[in-house]
Amino acid sequence: MITMKAILDKYTLAIVATLIANTIKNIVDYGFYLLNITEHAIYHIAASAYFSVEDTRTIAAGIVGIFTDYAVAMILGLIIMYVLYYTSSDYFWVKGLSVGLLSWLLVFGMMLRMKVGRIDPIDPGTNVVNLTEHLLLGVLIAFLIVKYGRKSLVYDET
Repeated sequence: MITMKAILDKYTLAIVATLIANTIKNIVDYGFYLLNITEHAIYHIAASAYFSVEDTRTIAAGIVGIFTDYAVAMILGLIIMYVLYYTSSDYFWVKGLSVGLLSWLLVFGMMLRMKVGRIDPIDPGTNVVNLTEHLLLGVLIAFLIVKYGRKSLVYDET
């Protein structure tokens, strides 16, 4: 059985929780892509901010897309960490859902529509799957932070 030691540093805790949660999200995402439920894997969409649509399926674009996806996820993890720290871990799943939804709205609802990336998914499969994945990501990050970082979530105003 794998056990994870409690992490006391808030920043590190948020990053580690995000790496685990985002890896799970990306495995799910790639499964939907392989099943042709989505037209684009999440890292293709992320890579399209730097590469032409035709080049998003190259190895170089894949590497850049994966790093971009993880960087965005880490920002979400840090936001969730500090939301939990300042507001308590009560209803952590609601807080994770709300940050996951906010991230989806900002990335898919605004940034892609403003042509930050060259791939703007309009098919229902990709949009519904990515909405669900962002909600899952937020909840997973919040769960992992609460499970392995309870001592990091104690806020003392003194």
